[in-house]
Amino acid sequence: MTARRYTTDYLAATALFACLLVGVASAEVVTYPAAAEKTLSEDYQVSVEGKPVDVYTARVLDPPFAGKRWDFGGPCSFTNFDVSGQAVVRVTSKRSLRDTVVRPQSADVQFHVADDRTLVLTLDSPRKLSIEPDGKKGPLLLFANPLETEVPKPGDPGVIHFGPGMHRAGVVTVGDGHRDGFRTSIFLTGIRDFNYAGYVADTGEILSCQMYLPIPSHGSTTADFFNSLTHHIEDMILTGRAPYPVERTLLTSGIMIGGVESLHRQQEIVLTPEMGVEYCGPKEFLFWQAQPEEIEPMNLNTTHGD
Repeated sequence: MTARRYTTDYLAATALFACLLVGVASAEVVTYPAAAEKTLSEDYQVSVEGKPVDVYTARVLDPPFAGKRWDFGGPCSFTNFDVSGQAVVRVTSKRSLRDTVVRPQSADVQFHVADDRTLVLTLDSPRKLSIEPDGKKGPLLLFANPLETEVPKPGDPGVIHFGPGMHRAGVVTVGDGHRDGFRTSIFLTGIRDFNYAGYVADTGEILSCQMYLPIPSHGSTTADFFNSLTHHIEDMILTGRAPYPVERTLLTSGIMIGGVESLHRQQEIVLTPEMGVEYCGPKEFLFWQAQPEEIEPMNLNTTHGD
Protein backbone atom coordinates (compact mmCIF):
# COMPACT_ATOMS: atom_id res chain seq x y z
CA MET A 1 0.00 0.00 0.00
CA THR A 2 2.83 2.38 0.92
CA ALA A 3 4.79 1.67 -2.26
CA ARG A 4 1.67 2.18 -4.34
CA ARG A 5 0.97 5.51 -2.61
CA TYR A 6 4.55 6.70 -3.22
CA THR A 7 4.30 5.67 -6.88
CA THR A 8 1.02 7.53 -7.28
CA ASP A 9 2.44 10.64 -5.59
CA TYR A 10 5.53 10.48 -7.80
CA LEU A 11 3.46 10.23 -11.00
CA ALA A 12 1.23 13.10 -9.90
CA ALA A 13 4.23 15.30 -9.10
CA THR A 14 5.84 14.44 -12.44
CA ALA A 15 2.66 15.31 -14.31
CA LEU A 16 2.36 18.59 -12.43
CA PHE A 17 5.99 19.47 -13.20
CA ALA A 18 5.45 18.66 -16.88
CA CYS A 19 2.39 20.92 -16.97
CA LEU A 20 4.39 23.72 -15.39
CA LEU A 21 7.11 23.30 -17.99
CA VAL A 22 4.54 23.43 -20.79
CA GLY A 23 3.08 26.57 -19.28
CA VAL A 24 6.47 28.26 -19.14
CA ALA A 25 7.48 27.23 -22.65
CA SER A 26 4.16 28.02 -24.38
CA ALA A 27 4.20 30.90 -26.81
CA GLU A 28 2.44 34.20 -26.38
CA VAL A 29 0.52 35.01 -29.55
CA VAL A 30 -1.20 38.25 -30.58
CA THR A 31 -3.46 38.19 -33.63
CA TYR A 32 -5.12 41.01 -35.53
CA PRO A 33 -8.63 40.25 -36.85
CA ALA A 34 -9.35 41.48 -40.34
CA ALA A 35 -11.74 44.33 -40.98
CA ALA A 36 -15.27 43.26 -41.86
CA GLU A 37 -14.93 44.89 -45.28
CA LYS A 38 -11.82 42.92 -46.20
CA THR A 39 -12.00 39.91 -48.50
CA LEU A 40 -9.87 37.08 -47.16
CA SER A 41 -7.86 34.47 -49.00
CA GLU A 42 -9.65 31.35 -50.18
CA ASP A 43 -6.38 29.47 -50.69
CA TYR A 44 -5.12 29.08 -47.12
CA GLN A 45 -6.26 28.84 -43.50
CA VAL A 46 -3.73 29.44 -40.70
CA SER A 47 -3.75 28.93 -36.95
CA VAL A 48 -1.01 29.65 -34.38
CA GLU A 49 -1.03 27.73 -31.12
CA GLY A 50 -4.66 26.90 -31.90
CA LYS A 51 -5.64 30.53 -32.55
CA PRO A 52 -7.05 31.22 -36.03
CA VAL A 53 -5.26 33.95 -37.97
CA ASP A 54 -6.85 35.83 -40.86
CA VAL A 55 -5.18 35.37 -44.25
CA TYR A 56 -5.30 38.08 -46.90
CA THR A 57 -4.89 38.11 -50.66
CA ALA A 58 -2.32 40.35 -52.36
CA ARG A 59 -2.92 41.24 -55.99
CA VAL A 60 0.08 41.02 -58.28
CA LEU A 61 0.43 42.88 -61.60
CA ASP A 62 -2.77 44.90 -61.67
CA PRO A 63 -3.54 46.81 -64.90
CA PRO A 64 -1.84 48.34 -66.75
CA PHE A 65 1.01 45.94 -65.94
CA ALA A 66 -0.95 42.70 -66.32
CA GLY A 67 -0.37 40.54 -69.36
CA LYS A 68 3.23 41.61 -69.90
CA ARG A 69 6.16 39.33 -70.64
CA TRP A 70 7.28 38.90 -67.06
CA ASP A 71 5.62 36.49 -64.65
CA PHE A 72 5.46 36.95 -60.90
CA GLY A 73 3.20 33.97 -60.35
CA GLY A 74 -0.10 35.80 -59.90
CA PRO A 75 -1.84 36.68 -56.62
CA CYS A 76 -0.36 35.45 -53.36
CA SER A 77 -1.66 35.19 -49.79
CA PHE A 78 -0.20 36.63 -46.62
CA THR A 79 -0.84 36.59 -42.89
CA ASN A 80 0.76 38.23 -39.87
CA PHE A 81 0.79 37.86 -36.11
CA ASP A 82 3.06 38.63 -33.14
CA VAL A 83 4.68 35.83 -31.19
CA SER A 84 7.25 35.12 -28.49
CA GLY A 85 8.63 31.71 -27.62
CA GLN A 86 8.23 28.52 -29.58
CA ALA A 87 4.99 28.35 -31.56
CA VAL A 88 3.28 25.74 -33.70
CA VAL A 89 1.72 27.06 -36.92
CA ARG A 90 -0.84 24.96 -38.77
CA VAL A 91 -1.50 25.71 -42.45
CA THR A 92 -4.30 24.11 -44.45
CA SER A 93 -5.06 24.60 -48.11
CA LYS A 94 -7.34 23.43 -50.90
CA ARG A 95 -4.33 22.31 -52.88
CA SER A 96 -1.69 19.70 -52.12
CA LEU A 97 1.05 20.75 -49.70
CA ARG A 98 3.20 17.62 -50.02
CA ASP A 99 5.91 19.30 -52.12
CA THR A 100 6.00 22.54 -50.13
CA VAL A 101 9.27 24.45 -49.83
CA VAL A 102 9.69 26.91 -46.93
CA ARG A 103 11.99 29.82 -47.70
CA PRO A 104 14.47 31.07 -46.76
CA GLN A 105 15.78 27.56 -46.48
CA SER A 106 18.71 28.91 -44.48
CA ALA A 107 16.28 29.51 -41.59
CA ASP A 108 16.03 25.72 -41.24
CA VAL A 109 12.42 25.88 -40.06
CA GLN A 110 11.14 22.53 -38.81
CA PHE A 111 7.93 21.41 -40.51
CA HIS A 112 6.12 18.27 -41.55
CA VAL A 113 3.22 17.40 -43.82
CA ALA A 114 0.41 16.13 -41.61
CA ASP A 115 -1.68 15.14 -44.61
CA ASP A 116 -2.02 16.10 -48.26
CA ARG A 117 -3.54 19.50 -47.44
CA THR A 118 -2.08 20.25 -44.00
CA LEU A 119 1.36 21.58 -43.09
CA VAL A 120 2.61 22.01 -39.51
CA LEU A 121 5.55 24.30 -38.76
CA THR A 122 7.42 24.81 -35.49
CA LEU A 123 8.82 28.33 -35.07
CA ASP A 124 11.54 28.80 -32.49
CA SER A 125 11.50 32.60 -32.90
CA PRO A 126 9.79 35.32 -34.98
CA ARG A 127 10.26 34.63 -38.67
CA LYS A 128 9.35 35.97 -42.08
CA LEU A 129 8.74 33.01 -44.36
CA SER A 130 7.48 32.17 -47.83
CA ILE A 131 5.54 28.91 -47.90
CA GLU A 132 5.59 27.67 -51.48
CA PRO A 133 3.53 24.60 -52.46
CA ASP A 134 4.16 25.33 -56.15
CA GLY A 135 7.07 27.73 -56.39
CA LYS A 136 6.09 31.34 -57.03
CA LYS A 137 2.53 30.38 -58.01
CA GLY A 138 0.30 31.45 -55.16
CA PRO A 139 2.64 31.21 -52.14
CA LEU A 140 1.69 32.04 -48.56
CA LEU A 141 3.81 34.80 -47.04
CA LEU A 142 3.93 34.33 -43.28
CA PHE A 143 5.02 37.26 -41.09
CA ALA A 144 5.61 36.06 -37.53
CA ASN A 145 6.67 39.30 -35.84
CA PRO A 146 8.15 39.85 -32.37
CA LEU A 147 5.77 41.14 -29.72
CA GLU A 148 5.46 44.90 -29.62
CA THR A 149 6.76 46.60 -26.50
CA GLU A 150 5.96 50.06 -25.15
CA VAL A 151 3.00 50.32 -27.52
CA PRO A 152 1.65 53.90 -27.65
CA LYS A 153 -1.98 54.38 -26.69
CA PRO A 154 -4.68 56.34 -28.48
CA GLY A 155 -4.62 59.87 -27.13
CA ASP A 156 -0.93 59.86 -26.25
CA PRO A 157 0.97 62.98 -27.43
CA GLY A 158 1.97 62.72 -31.06
CA VAL A 159 -0.15 59.60 -31.70
CA ILE A 160 -2.47 59.50 -34.72
CA HIS A 161 -4.69 56.49 -34.07
CA PHE A 162 -6.72 54.46 -36.54
CA GLY A 163 -8.77 51.68 -34.99
CA PRO A 164 -9.57 48.34 -36.64
CA GLY A 165 -11.23 48.67 -40.02
CA MET A 166 -10.60 50.29 -43.37
CA HIS A 167 -10.06 54.06 -43.39
CA ARG A 168 -9.81 56.76 -46.02
CA ALA A 169 -7.18 58.78 -44.22
CA GLY A 170 -6.97 61.74 -46.56
CA VAL A 171 -4.11 64.00 -45.44
CA VAL A 172 -2.13 62.90 -42.38
CA THR A 173 0.21 65.52 -40.93
CA VAL A 174 3.11 63.83 -39.19
CA GLY A 175 4.62 66.88 -37.50
CA ASP A 176 7.71 69.08 -37.58
CA GLY A 177 10.36 66.40 -37.96
CA HIS A 178 12.65 68.56 -40.12
CA ARG A 179 15.36 70.82 -38.79
CA ASP A 180 14.15 73.78 -40.86
CA GLY A 181 10.53 73.40 -39.67
CA PHE A 182 9.34 71.97 -42.99
CA ARG A 183 6.07 70.11 -42.51
CA THR A 184 5.36 66.87 -44.33
CA SER A 185 2.20 64.92 -44.99
CA ILE A 186 1.30 61.47 -46.25
CA PHE A 187 -1.43 60.98 -48.84
CA LEU A 188 -3.11 57.58 -48.98
CA THR A 189 -4.44 57.23 -52.52
CA GLY A 190 -4.61 54.65 -55.27
CA ILE A 191 -1.79 56.24 -57.26
CA ARG A 192 0.83 53.72 -58.31
CA ASP A 193 3.52 56.12 -59.49
CA PHE A 194 5.46 58.59 -57.30
CA ASN A 195 4.20 62.10 -56.66
CA TYR A 196 5.42 65.08 -54.69
CA ALA A 197 3.93 68.48 -53.90
CA GLY A 198 5.44 71.25 -51.78
CA TYR A 199 4.18 74.63 -50.60
CA VAL A 200 6.61 77.53 -51.04
CA ALA A 201 6.04 79.79 -48.05
CA ASP A 202 7.76 82.81 -49.60
CA THR A 203 5.58 82.98 -52.70
CA GLY A 204 2.51 80.92 -51.80
CA GLU A 205 3.24 78.74 -54.84
CA ILE A 206 2.64 74.98 -54.87
CA LEU A 207 5.27 73.00 -56.73
CA SER A 208 4.53 69.43 -57.75
CA CYS A 209 6.25 66.62 -59.58
CA GLN A 210 5.07 63.27 -60.89
CA MET A 211 7.67 60.54 -61.33
CA TYR A 212 6.79 57.56 -63.49
CA LEU A 213 8.96 54.42 -63.40
CA PRO A 214 8.40 52.61 -66.70
CA ILE A 215 8.67 48.84 -66.64
CA PRO A 216 10.72 47.62 -69.62
CA SER A 217 9.38 44.96 -71.95
CA HIS A 218 12.64 43.10 -72.54
CA GLY A 219 12.83 40.53 -69.78
CA SER A 220 13.61 42.74 -66.79
CA THR A 221 11.44 42.66 -63.67
CA THR A 222 12.43 46.04 -62.22
CA ALA A 223 11.69 49.63 -63.17
CA ASP A 224 13.96 51.02 -65.87
CA PHE A 225 16.08 53.40 -63.81
CA PHE A 226 19.50 51.84 -64.34
CA ASN A 227 19.76 53.22 -67.88
CA SER A 228 19.59 56.79 -66.61
CA LEU A 229 22.01 56.04 -63.77
CA THR A 230 24.50 54.51 -66.21
CA HIS A 231 24.11 57.56 -68.45
CA HIS A 232 25.14 59.89 -65.62
CA ILE A 233 28.08 57.64 -64.68
CA GLU A 234 29.33 57.74 -68.27
CA ASP A 235 28.89 61.51 -68.34
CA MET A 236 30.97 61.90 -65.17
CA ILE A 237 33.77 59.75 -66.62
CA LEU A 238 33.82 61.72 -69.86
CA THR A 239 33.69 65.19 -68.33
CA GLY A 240 35.43 64.61 -65.00
CA ARG A 241 32.54 66.38 -63.27
CA ALA A 242 29.69 64.91 -61.23
CA PRO A 243 26.49 65.63 -63.20
CA TYR A 244 24.49 66.17 -60.02
CA PRO A 245 25.43 67.04 -56.41
CA VAL A 246 26.76 64.07 -54.46
CA GLU A 247 24.74 65.39 -51.50
CA ARG A 248 21.65 64.00 -53.20
CA THR A 249 23.06 60.51 -52.96
CA LEU A 250 23.85 61.10 -49.29
CA LEU A 251 20.28 62.22 -48.60
CA THR A 252 18.52 59.47 -50.54
CA SER A 253 20.78 56.73 -49.19
CA GLY A 254 20.61 58.23 -45.69
CA ILE A 255 16.81 58.17 -45.71
CA MET A 256 16.81 54.51 -46.72
CA ILE A 257 19.51 53.52 -44.21
CA GLY A 258 17.75 55.42 -41.43
CA GLY A 259 14.45 53.73 -42.21
CA VAL A 260 15.99 50.25 -42.23
CA GLU A 261 17.85 50.99 -38.99
CA SER A 262 14.61 52.19 -37.39
CA LEU A 263 12.89 48.99 -38.49
CA HIS A 264 15.75 46.92 -37.03
CA ARG A 265 15.31 48.76 -33.72
CA GLN A 266 11.61 47.91 -33.61
CA GLN A 267 10.59 51.24 -35.25
CA GLU A 268 12.56 53.40 -32.84
CA ILE A 269 13.15 57.02 -33.95
CA VAL A 270 16.62 57.30 -35.48
CA LEU A 271 18.30 60.71 -35.56
CA THR A 272 20.31 61.54 -38.70
CA PRO A 273 22.53 64.57 -37.98
CA GLU A 274 24.85 63.51 -40.81
CA MET A 275 22.11 64.46 -43.27
CA GLY A 276 22.17 68.11 -42.22
CA VAL A 277 23.88 69.22 -45.44
CA GLU A 278 23.28 72.14 -47.78
CA TYR A 279 23.83 72.26 -51.53
CA CYS A 280 22.68 74.13 -54.59
CA GLY A 281 20.74 72.12 -57.12
CA PRO A 282 21.77 72.37 -60.78
CA LYS A 283 19.63 74.26 -63.24
CA GLU A 284 19.64 71.34 -65.66
CA PHE A 285 16.71 68.91 -65.61
CA LEU A 286 18.43 65.61 -64.85
CA PHE A 287 15.50 63.18 -64.68
CA TRP A 288 15.29 60.56 -67.40
CA GLN A 289 12.65 61.95 -69.74
CA ALA A 290 10.17 59.88 -71.71
CA GLN A 291 8.05 60.92 -74.64
CA PRO A 292 4.31 61.08 -73.82
CA GLU A 293 3.54 58.30 -76.29
CA GLU A 294 5.92 55.98 -74.41
CA ILE A 295 3.82 56.12 -71.23
CA GLU A 296 0.83 53.80 -71.12
CA PRO A 297 -2.40 55.29 -69.72
CA MET A 298 -3.11 53.94 -66.24
CA ASN A 299 -6.89 54.55 -66.03
CA LEU A 300 -7.02 53.98 -62.27
CA ASN A 301 -10.47 55.52 -61.72
CA THR A 302 -9.28 56.68 -58.30
CA THR A 303 -11.60 58.65 -56.06
CA HIS A 304 -9.85 60.95 -53.61
CA GLY A 305 -11.11 62.03 -50.23
CA ASP A 306 -11.51 65.69 -49.20
